[in-house]
Amino acid sequence: MKIIKQTGSRLILKDGLSNFASLLGWGGVLGGLPLVMAGLIMANAGVTQLSCQRQMANSVTCEQTQSRMLGLVQDSRRSIGDVTGTEVRTELHSRSDGYFEPRYRLLLGQASQQMEVPISEQHYEIAEQIDLFLQSTEPLLLIEQDTRMTQSVIIGVPLLLLFSTITLGTLLRLIRLEVLEFDRLHNRFHSRQWKLFRWRERSGTLADVTGVQIRDLGRDEPVYSAELQLASGQRHKLAASLNQTEIEQFVDRIKTFLQIDDSDSAQT
Repeated sequence: MKIIKQTGSRLILKDGLSNFASLLGWGGVLGGLPLVMAGLIMANAGVTQLSCQRQMANSVTCEQTQSRMLGLVQDSRRSIGDVTGTEVRTELHSRSDGYFEPRYRLLLGQASQQMEVPISEQHYEIAEQIDLFLQSTEPLLLIEQDTRMTQSVIIGVPLLLLFSTITLGTLLRLIRLEVLEFDRLHNRFHSRQWKLFRWRERSGTLADVTGVQIRDLGRDEPVYSAELQLASGQRHKLAASLNQTEIEQFVDRIKTFLQIDDSDSAQT
């Protein structure tokens, strides 16, 4: 909290404006994470296309192209001639839990050379489709696997909404706004605090304030906290700082206004 106004009879402290910029900064960082993650997902989303063309009766040439960035950037282009058949290889890959899962690779080509087609699903169905084409007399076969919809919409959008909701909820819980007023003319203090989505108010007489104490909350390095001591035994945190001189000057101003002697408020 900071002292924002002081007169002969009133002292007003306010918290929230000083850390609002930092909250916005953290909100920008946290809110930017889902945007970055969604951007990475969309960057990998693209189109894999395989085209096989019959040059002569027994000669088929296949060319595969890959694109990314939602299909806007062509990533690779490869071709192989005299394709005679396909092969689906199954490889076992270990998982972190100790189990194995199969991964499939679709290969096409000839006896001396093969080319992998980077598809993510329906390996056997596509292999059968290519084999049927090789046995037929059709002039052209075009196979396309588009991951833009599945990755950018089905995965990216829910991920963006999930992290945005978590970010917003976290920031709302962190925001702490408070106005604390000491009024010697009416012999009262009043605190109005916004926390956890609602306003909380506390009032009392100045006689209820028994002292203002500085406590060291740090472990590895000192962190000084100024706290209001109430007759009920409760403590009300006013401010915290790494600068001992700054927090002592802050406490001295409050003590002077409330006319509290150092003997009434011991420093620990």
